[in-house]
Amino acid sequence: MTDTVTDADLIYRTYAELGGDHASDADLIARVAERVQVPREGHADSFILHAPLEVLARAALLPWVAPEGRAVARLRLVAVATQFEAQPAMGAPAANVSEMSPTAAAAELVAQLYPITFSDCDGAVCGAHSGQSDSRTGGYCAW
Repeated sequence: MTDTVTDADLIYRTYAELGGDHASDADLIARVAERVQVPREGHADSFILHAPLEVLARAALLPWVAPEGRAVARLRLVAVATQFEAQPAMGAPAANVSEMSPTAAAAELVAQLYPITFSDCDGAVCGAHSGQSDSRTGGYCAW
């Protein structure tokens, strides 16, 4: 993020667009997250790749910010979105992305990364679920 007056003006305008001081922390975080989910065109630098993680981290830490630092912390959250949006958008996100709950999205991600069915399970794990011991681990599986 650069430190020019224009950037500060843009951050304050974006903050107002997102509800400003009237938005709850949860609403502000959700609105910022909506903006950083849209893929960007061109080469993805480190900031573009990590902006969603920065939003997640700042959102998780926001409840612990001292009262005198909350306004700055909320503005910094918005600054992430304005910096992210400085690179042109590739297009709108898939329709189902914003409709999924975080829990459903996490489950879908895990399912896509690890497409293992019960029948694919190792016998030791499946055996542990049925109460059978596993000699390789010296006893029952912790499942």
